[in-house]
Amino acid sequence: MLSGSELWLLRLMADRGLALLDASTLVMVVEERNELRVAAASGRVSVRVRVLPLEGSALGALYEAGKPLSLDKPRGQEATWLHELGLEVRAVLVEPFSMDGQGGGLVIAGREDGGFRDPDRRALNAFAASVAQRLAAERSVEIERLRFGMEARERERTRWAREIHDETVQGLGALRMKLATARDQTDQETLREAVDGTLEGLALEIEGLRHLITELRPAALDDLGLIPALEALARRAQPSIPPVLEHADIVLDAGRRVAFRAGRELALRPKEFGALELLLAAQGRVVSAEELLARVWDEAADPFTGAVKVTISRLRSKLGDPPVIETVARVGYRI
Repeated sequence: MLSGSELWLLRLMADRGLALLDASTLVMVVEERNELRVAAASGRVSVRVRVLPLEGSALGALYEAGKPLSLDKPRGQEATWLHELGLEVRAVLVEPFSMDGQGGGLVIAGREDGGFRDPDRRALNAFAASVAQRLAAERSVEIERLRFGMEARERERTRWAREIHDETVQGLGALRMKLATARDQTDQETLREAVDGTLEGLALEIEGLRHLITELRPAALDDLGLIPALEALARRAQPSIPPVLEHADIVLDAGRRVAFRAGRELALRPKEFGALELLLAAQGRVVSAEELLARVWDEAADPFTGAVKVTISRLRSKLGDPPVIETVARVGYRI
């Protein structure tokens, strides 16, 4: 899929090519996923069809031939691809271009009256080479931008993994000390309470570890694949949340991914941060566990999981006193 900057570049160059060739229309077709798409068009004559299959179309056969073409008063079989696009011109020039393994396309120039001469053909050849060079450069910049973004996200995931590891080890160590203390108790009631508390703590730690992979890598990416996962995210798109949210002494900066309470920065995991952000954005509205799963987790999350309960429990602990997250029985949570 062409990026916004690539589309902008092609539309700008289409206008320039139209003026350069004094044409009635200039069309740029780009190959994408076994289809030929009209990425840009300029001039008086409009294109009525924007997408054609690479296989089984006359335009696809023209593209795969990879040769320049010049037609004067095209008719019959030679004009089939023009009919596919819905172009009606008296003369047409076609120049293919390639981007060294990054795809290719066609530059098509047409005139309603008069024909093209050799200087026009040379000019279109040079123009198509310029299009390929500029588009390849823009695509390389976009790929580099994506690579840097992926590296930044991987660094962030590594940092979260290290923090989660440290926090889990500390939690298990505290439970071990609690059990060791309980072992020396002679009062059965005190011993029973200590064991119950330890078991509950172990359940929280185990649940947290179960969802470690979900926090570091969305499950939808593995279960659905990249494109369906992105489409699923798009389907769940919600109105944007303000960049800075405040409630009493709590401040959350979504842009910087930091949250504070009474001036103290909170060390929140990604899901804890997302839950706090959603609760603050709700402005007192009750947010159900299902909504939290849909908007903070992903579509592959088990609707019967205890992940929301565990995350809210941890979030309450990190926010401290006085408590701000209220549980509304059988409904959800609110701040």
